[in-house]
Amino acid sequence: NANAFAFASEYLDKPFFQLNYPSSIGDDRSQQYHIDDYKEMIKFAEKHSGNKLDYDRLAEVLSEVDKQDAMIADLEDMLMLKPTPVPPVFNLLLYAGRFCFSGRREFTLLLESMLKITKENAAAGISGLKNGEEKLRMFMCYIDHYTVDLNFCHFLEERGIAHIGSILTRNFRDNNQYAQEMPGSSYGIDISSPDAMLDTIAQMNARLPMVRSIRGPYDKKGMWLEESLICAKMYDADCVIYNGTPGCRNTWGMVKPFARDMEKHGYPTHIMYDDAFDDRVESWEATRERLDEFFKIRGLL
Repeated sequence: NANAFAFASEYLDKPFFQLNYPSSIGDDRSQQYHIDDYKEMIKFAEKHSGNKLDYDRLAEVLSEVDKQDAMIADLEDMLMLKPTPVPPVFNLLLYAGRFCFSGRREFTLLLESMLKITKENAAAGISGLKNGEEKLRMFMCYIDHYTVDLNFCHFLEERGIAHIGSILTRNFRDNNQYAQEMPGSSYGIDISSPDAMLDTIAQMNARLPMVRSIRGPYDKKGMWLEESLICAKMYDADCVIYNGTPGCRNTWGMVKPFARDMEKHGYPTHIMYDDAFDDRVESWEATRERLDEFFKIRGLL
């Protein structure tokens, strides 16, 4: 992907800046490297846009992010409840909203409505599933299935399968329980000065899903396997499901040994062979049939 952007820059004769990602995070050297590189990116954007970064506006945005992170932490805590009062589609709204509208008031309003519904379900002791019965708790160790009108969510609702999140759901804010299990993997928010704010957004960027947990060997400390095991245990998963796209070359290159390791730790693991965004790779009917077969053969449903 990085080479593709560099090629496009050369071909189109457009300015290009590549933000480097350190091979490790959490130690002082890599933290400072990433912060310095992030500041260079901002200088690059200021130079080519002719505008300066508005630190007052940035402080407002980060304050809104702080509110959003607190609500996300509440929702993630409630995913641990049995039955979980969180509807399956809320997982998608959590990370899609954060990726596209982080710091925007609109996302705060969405989270408030999601939290209200979930708290009402929790107070009543009922499942977030439409059928009202939680039969199975499923952890998505990568991404969800999005094509054909989110039929995947309907599939989960019909079968009583609680979606307890994916790696995209997790934001690794320092007030989240799972972040405490992986020291150095979380971020905080500090708006006390321009430098503190730049440090904050650099560290938020370094802890985005995929770049945080899939940046090298899957079984290295603080990486994909450790994160998945921590989340599967903490959220009491009955099984683990992998889904991706043909473009997810990094995970496809190591998903089979990853799945074997998850199985060794007692988690039945299924690899979906569809494309999360394009049902021409594998039809939804075939995907659904393989999922049903997995749940039946493994005695999960």
